[in-house]
Amino acid sequence: MKSHIILIFLLSTITLITASDNSQCDNPLDMMLVLDHSASIIEMDWEKVKMFGEQVVNEFKVSTEGAHVGVVQFAAWAKLSMCLTGSHCAIDYGINDMPDIGTTTNIVSGLQTALDEINARRRDGEDNRQVIILLTDGNDNMNQIPVIQTMANQVKSYGITIYCIGVHNQDTNVTRMIETFDAIATSPINDHIFYTQSGYDGLNSFLDKIIDNECVDIGMNTCPAALVLMGLLLLFHMVHFLPIFRKTPRAQKYVLLSHYLIILFTLIVFILACALAATSNTKKQKRICVAIIVFICFCIALFLFLVYKLWRDYHVFYSTKGISRAGMNAMTFAGDTPAGMKTFRVEDNKADTQYSELKDHLDSQYLNQDEHI
Repeated sequence: MKSHIILIFLLSTITLITASDNSQCDNPLDMMLVLDHSASIIEMDWEKVKMFGEQVVNEFKVSTEGAHVGVVQFAAWAKLSMCLTGSHCAIDYGINDMPDIGTTTNIVSGLQTALDEINARRRDGEDNRQVIILLTDGNDNMNQIPVIQTMANQVKSYGITIYCIGVHNQDTNVTRMIETFDAIATSPINDHIFYTQSGYDGLNSFLDKIIDNECVDIGMNTCPAALVLMGLLLLFHMVHFLPIFRKTPRAQKYVLLSHYLIILFTLIVFILACALAATSNTKKQKRICVAIIVFICFCIALFLFLVYKLWRDYHVFYSTKGISRAGMNAMTFAGDTPAGMKTFRVEDNKADTQYSELKDHLDSQYLNQDEHI
């Protein structure tokens, strides 16, 4: 029984820890980074943009069967700096080798180039997703809002999700940027538009939210499996002890019931933690929830083991040498034998019997009291 508890607990814990460590996105994904490289972006900020691109590659599992990432730079015109590929090294090289093309800002050209690349290298499969992340610190000063919206609608008509990240600077027309992003981003716009007033240092915080939207939800995928494991463990435990529970003394039943009530309460907390993990907005919150779930799994396994140990000790105590519980309760102390052994008389219409090994199993305080008499 103990081995069963430990085995199921280890399986559930390994499942949860594996999920909590899986910070990368396993989904097949075609992602284009459309990066503003106009004259308003100084060299120091451009290096931070490159770091953001590298972080995207690190967070999404770039591989032949996993995520493919490509890069488009745009200013007055757009340049395909890196085609869609599943090669981690090629993407890193393409990001770090991007030249300066800065002049004005032409978002429409950047979106068109990204759309052409996605359609040219689109992979078959219902599970494959296509995503564009648009990063800019300014407004499109070469196209009006209707033109921008028409281009964005064309992109979205292919099932491509568009995220917009706006970096405010002293020259940014905030009202125009909001209007532009509202025309471009996929609905609901609150989940696909991000603004930062702290410059390019806060870009990675937005990446976590994008991952939450595009990647497998660890709360939804691991909680049901762990809950089923814990439920099976509890059911196995209760079915195993149900026949014994009926024969257990009333006082002992209260102890066992209290343990099961604690386990039931723990399972309720477990379900609430799963729900919280599924509705969390950030990867950090999900990891906290998973840590709580792992702890709860440990508590459940520990409580079940304690119940088992409690019953085992009680059962061994009253079953040694074939003594029945009724007979044990009816025993009265008779006195010492010359050999120093205890003699007991059973008052349940059974013959008097000597048990030479009883003192190894009787309560220590009871024996001490007898020795003083």
